[in-house]
Amino acid sequence: MAGILCHSRYRRFPLVESVSNGQPWPFLKVEPRKYRFRVLNTGISRSYQLYFEPDKTPGTISAMTVVGSDAGLTAKPVQTTQLDISIAERWEVVFDFTSFSGQNVTLKNNRQVAADIDYNSTDKVMRFVVGTSTTGVVSKDELPAVLRTVPFPTPKTTVDRSFEFQHSNGRWQINGEVWSDGPEARVLAKPESGAIEVWELKNGGGGWSHPIHIHLVDFQITSRIGGRGQVLPYEAVALKDVIWLNTGETVREHEMMAAFNVTVLADLGYNDTTRFLDPMEPRYRAVDYLASDFTSHTGVFSDSAIDQKLDFFANLDAYAHEADADAALVSYWKTHVAGAPNTLSTSTKSSTTTTSSKSSTTSTVKTTKSSSSTSTKSTASSSAV
Repeated sequence: MAGILCHSRYRRFPLVESVSNGQPWPFLKVEPRKYRFRVLNTGISRSYQLYFEPDKTPGTISAMTVVGSDAGLTAKPVQTTQLDISIAERWEVVFDFTSFSGQNVTLKNNRQVAADIDYNSTDKVMRFVVGTSTTGVVSKDELPAVLRTVPFPTPKTTVDRSFEFQHSNGRWQINGEVWSDGPEARVLAKPESGAIEVWELKNGGGGWSHPIHIHLVDFQITSRIGGRGQVLPYEAVALKDVIWLNTGETVREHEMMAAFNVTVLADLGYNDTTRFLDPMEPRYRAVDYLASDFTSHTGVFSDSAIDQKLDFFANLDAYAHEADADAALVSYWKTHVAGAPNTLSTSTKSSTTTTSSKSSTTSTVKTTKSSSSTSTKSTASSSAV
């Protein structure tokens, strides 16, 4: 059996502090059996450190088992008493209610998580009301020792790029640049398509924490310095696309972005025709329209205009040959020496600056090509949010 828990927070109404599936402090009736939950943090600012507490024994914590992450199943089940989850992160856990028949179990949150403001009931998320009987077939099998073979990147020890996230003059910056500075400034790196790189993401301090999402790639977290001080056991067996840089201030502005142009491999030998250089390019941006066109389905909202736009994107042929592109990249990197000629004219800002050992939170992530294939097409744009 499965459920979906979505956690959120309304900043303007402190009496409603945590919301699950749209309800403040809800309860869910469950049977005394194992449940698999998919947990998604859909909040705008709050991160969580979640745990299960039986109501009959306050102060005790019951373990859950992590089985999935942002990118699917983990390599193996990992038992934990606490689940750390920031905005946009996804985790899947299995919790066994068998021994709590006829009792209540509360999903709670730690006090003083990162820099989030604590309210009276910030520590309470939701309650599970456990029944006394089960329906249908109840499996008592243990979870498999191995869930899947995770395609982790080839191990590397050297750091290829460093990105420092800072807040200065009322704006969020990455390596001193903000998104609104334009494409010449915000393109911070040109990783080669299909290459494996180690990226170091540094929290520059200032009393904030923030999730960092790298588009189009899954990555493995290999080390963490400061803050929590270690790669969490369930992180170590997972591929991720969001990483939480802990300890800091809530992000209110929406300029904390950067762009990475995935460099065309001139000697790849694959017929790559799709080019995604800059998501801010005019043809991808919103355009002005008449309100009457929207209500009457005319102009840009007419069936013909919509069909024309859909045909445009379909004809880009961005996803039709994913297997071919992946196979070409795998073959290429078996023999290729790093440093192929760069075919992009866009300038980049340095992302290999030396970082201080005093970083309050430093996480190293290892990036690999995207399973969605957009990053394997000639030139793609990624962004960190």
